[in-house]
Amino acid sequence: MSLDLVNSTVVIAAGQFNPSIIREYWLIENGIMQPEDFRSGCVFTDMMVQVKSRQFDLAVVPGQCQISPHVPIEEQQQLIEEKAGEIVNKLPHTPFTAIGLNFHWHLIPDHKNIEALTRSLFFVNQNPFYEAFDFEDARFGSYLSKDFNNFRMKLDVKPALMEGQKEPFLHFGFNFHFDVPKEQSVDAIQNALRQWDIAREESTRISAIAAEGDRP
Repeated sequence: MSLDLVNSTVVIAAGQFNPSIIREYWLIENGIMQPEDFRSGCVFTDMMVQVKSRQFDLAVVPGQCQISPHVPIEEQQQLIEEKAGEIVNKLPHTPFTAIGLNFHWHLIPDHKNIEALTRSLFFVNQNPFYEAFDFEDARFGSYLSKDFNNFRMKLDVKPALMEGQKEPFLHFGFNFHFDVPKEQSVDAIQNALRQWDIAREESTRISAIAAEGDRP
């Protein structure tokens, strides 16, 4: 069995970001990046910014700003607070509306095929809807949500198959969503960023529960 955190991002949504502000010199002057951090593939336009660095990727469009960390898990909390937090600090008049902490896990089963694993996790006996899919080749998934700290945690689970792979896996897409209040929006976002590790640990715990279903 393989359970891997394959991607994680923080997304900060706003009524209107201004990507034209985010330039290489702006990132350097504000201490968000150093000149040597930039990698090839960076794009700066008035409508879209894409930055690739040693530690993270940054994407900015008029509706949102997204940061994807590339550092080890134990360093991600600090990086998210320093980079995303500083961008928010330097753009205090931006009409922020929401923040999402996102974690994507892949579970590749060893002892059960994907049909058997998803059936054991999600099939509901004596339910007419599920009985319509009561076949050996059927695959199952689920959408679940709950309040978690100040967030609404949303989880989408479904079988998936990446291009070039022969065996499907189970994808867990976690979104920890928080609607930012109009007043003191910067402080609210900073507080949400401080909960990165807590949210990741909750996604780890829940994904591990599903992984137990693959035990022989």
